[in-house]
Amino acid sequence: MVALGRILFVAHLIFLLLAAILIGGSIGGFLGSGYMIVAALLVIISWGMFAVVTFDAIRHATRLARDSANLDLDRALYRAWLVFLIGPILSVVTGLGLGFLAFVGCGPLWMIGAVLGFAMFFLLPWIGRTTVGESTDYATHRPLWKIIVTVAGIAVLWGLAWLIPYLLLKGDINESEYKAADHVYVLPFPGRESSWVIQGNNSSLNHNNAHNGQKFSWDFRRRCGTPVLAARDGTVISITDSNDGMGGANNEIQVDHGDGTVAFYLHIQQGSVPASLRGSRVRVRRGDEIAKVGSVGNSLTGHIHFMVKRSGTTIGASFTDVTDNKGIPRTFHSYTSGNRKAP
Repeated sequence: MVALGRILFVAHLIFLLLAAILIGGSIGGFLGSGYMIVAALLVIISWGMFAVVTFDAIRHATRLARDSANLDLDRALYRAWLVFLIGPILSVVTGLGLGFLAFVGCGPLWMIGAVLGFAMFFLLPWIGRTTVGESTDYATHRPLWKIIVTVAGIAVLWGLAWLIPYLLLKGDINESEYKAADHVYVLPFPGRESSWVIQGNNSSLNHNNAHNGQKFSWDFRRRCGTPVLAARDGTVISITDSNDGMGGANNEIQVDHGDGTVAFYLHIQQGSVPASLRGSRVRVRRGDEIAKVGSVGNSLTGHIHFMVKRSGTTIGASFTDVTDNKGIPRTFHSYTSGNRKAP
């Protein structure tokens, strides 16, 4: 039982650390508004309750590691089973539903909980048999119906975690609003790299005219610190990259194309605009690195918010390196860039 207790103790400790990180990181959501505050509250409440369950499981695992003769082994295994079931489910719902691929910073921390939890959940009987022996019913038997119900429940939660955000973010595209003259942009990240669209044009969330006129906008999911590239030749006319942190003021760089249109690249990392672009009306070419990806402002994860305006109104721009749907990226689709860094 000593070996089993040590294994469970380490696994529970990892989940407790994950809960602490997610609870601490979600506090930044209170600096935002609306859905960010709701998401922060749900994360704190759900992971707080999970932390209580995990503390109890750690207590039992510690007693196992000390080879306590008075310990109810089945009770300790049941608590471990709860941690390994609830942990990954919460991780998936947090990552894909509440935090949308990482409420904390820019890394998909939810994957750690999902992979570790599901692995331990299904390995628990084998670990019990290996470390304790055949005498423990819980470690050697698990009714088939419980496994089926568990897998079905996980599948349903996984589907809802994708479906609910998709319905909010998918957008309603009218291709007649995208003019051929504005089909001159390339994706704003390095060539041969792929990125998926978190939120597309005219969504039910905030890519619409009711939210600062952002109807024709895209959120390209990118890792923080990776390059933001110019999508078209132009002149840098405005730089804001002094802000930091989620929920506060945003950062952006604006590029004037000389034909009445201006591209906006938002949520860029603090201090990431190159010094060479900080002069007066500096020219940039398509493919030049103009900033680094961040998660600043009204943001839950690292991404590039890209939009083009004419006379202060967003227009239906489209991309020459997007080969389907007339160059108009769709929500939850992945696209490979044809852009490049200029030599």
